[in-house]
Amino acid sequence: MAAVQLKFSLRTSSNVKTVHLVGSWDNYSRQLPLSAEDKPGAWVGKFRFQTSMLQLGGRYWYYYIMDGYHVSHDPAVEYTVEPTTGRKLNILDVPGGKPSRRSDAPKAHRASTNVATGRALSPSRIQHPKPSKPYASRQLREAEFAPTVDDLTRRFAGSRLSDEYSYSNSPPSSAAIPPVQCRCERYGITRKGDRVKLDCGGSRCGYISESSEASCSESEDSDEEYRRARRGVRRQGIVVRR
Repeated sequence: MAAVQLKFSLRTSSNVKTVHLVGSWDNYSRQLPLSAEDKPGAWVGKFRFQTSMLQLGGRYWYYYIMDGYHVSHDPAVEYTVEPTTGRKLNILDVPGGKPSRRSDAPKAHRASTNVATGRALSPSRIQHPKPSKPYASRQLREAEFAPTVDDLTRRFAGSRLSDEYSYSNSPPSSAAIPPVQCRCERYGITRKGDRVKLDCGGSRCGYISESSEASCSESEDSDEEYRRARRGVRRQGIVVRR
């Protein structure tokens, strides 16, 4: 099986202790160590890749990890920006195979646009994902929740609370006492010919005051009540028939 040998070199600061190479040829799963040269900050690595991992004429991306945690790239080599993470990745074009379509411009500091980023869909074409288990949300969809503040606000928006009170619609004070308060079985005929019920004092039932009601006797057959009713026979234009 054919193999491809590649050389990677990197210049770092003199205080860097280790440098590792990570690439897309194995989905960034392995870290290949680089060796330090005699010159401080100079690192180099020579690696052999099987063609089953690196295809001839293929394009791959890689970056470096310094001291086990610091991610960096080689600014002297062609690079691109990964659209998801924003990480700068160096570009590796494996020689051989079909001729490359790259231009003959210098590689240094030239950002590549060969990484497809795609085009965002318009909001009208975005589809909401369907739940894998529609029944799982049944309790939320069918539950009866208490009304929210907005619902209560809309419900009581048409109601008004006011301290003002109109006395035009209030009943007269004389009619506040219902006719059932009449305790005497006395009847009379008005000047218009209407038959009305009288209380003990001779006033028309339903129009008596509290003072006159208090003066009524609880005994309907009392002679005193009868005489008081006779004395008030002409009150309010009422004639009493025996």
